[in-house]
Amino acid sequence: MKNTSPILNDINEYLVFVSQVKNLSENTTKSYERDLKKLYLFLEKLNVTNYSDIKEEICSAWIGDLYSQNNKPKSIQRHLSSAKGFFRFLKKNNLISSSPFELVTAPKSSNTLPDVLSPEDVEKAETAIQNSGVFMTNLEVPVETMKRGLELARKHQVTTIFNPAPAVEFPDSVYPLCDYFTPNETEAADLAGIPVTNVDEARKAAKIFRDRGVKTALITLGEMGCYFMNESGEGHVPAFDMSGKVVETTGAGDGFNGGFAAALAEGKSPDEAIRYGSATAAISVTRLGTAPAMPQRSEIEQLVNS
Repeated sequence: MKNTSPILNDINEYLVFVSQVKNLSENTTKSYERDLKKLYLFLEKLNVTNYSDIKEEICSAWIGDLYSQNNKPKSIQRHLSSAKGFFRFLKKNNLISSSPFELVTAPKSSNTLPDVLSPEDVEKAETAIQNSGVFMTNLEVPVETMKRGLELARKHQVTTIFNPAPAVEFPDSVYPLCDYFTPNETEAADLAGIPVTNVDEARKAAKIFRDRGVKTALITLGEMGCYFMNESGEGHVPAFDMSGKVVETTGAGDGFNGGFAAALAEGKSPDEAIRYGSATAAISVTRLGTAPAMPQRSEIEQLVNS
């Protein structure tokens, strides 16, 4: 890593320490480097540049961000171990007085990951849903929680977006609750039961989802763009060309859906919202991580208007 900040400089010194003093293998040192780079980028996204500003809550938020990227518990444990080792190094060298990571924990297995939201939790938020422009959900919450949210949004005539990620089984009764159904090509293939590797196959999958009751099927296809179908028509929207700039695609789906939902909520047309979501995703893949990779509004609008 380049020495462009005090934290990065300390990370580099730590990597030298584990490699030359502790005599750890090159592969282990590279693993530490990857893990700590992700931590640094997360802190950078939050504009955290001083160790005094790194609190336990921020450390826990980083672990949550890793979980949101669908990292396996074992991987999250490794990231946490790397961070704890780095902060112990800082403390030993009197750069910090105590480590904010000391009491932070990570899931040891998928069974220890709690269901964050219940249907009852969603019902408590009914007034907030009623007053919203758009309600969006996915499958990172229990199926019954997702379904209840869509039901409440539909009850109050709030525009609904369902991003079925990660793809798991859910009742067919969910499809008619969706104003917009936004799987990627892999999820579309799993749910439609057919291959989705190009625009023609995406059209076939979109037709299946429309027949199941969704108003607009919107399938994202990575560098091929996205394909949409509704009662008014259908079409293929090319992706923004980010050739040679792609670093990581983990957050592309989150970026697309977030940008798309925000644009709809602000009153943009579906066509404009698709382009806005596409721009958000395009910028996100040029950076590491998920939440830390998300662009600012000004960046999105600059790309949309380019």
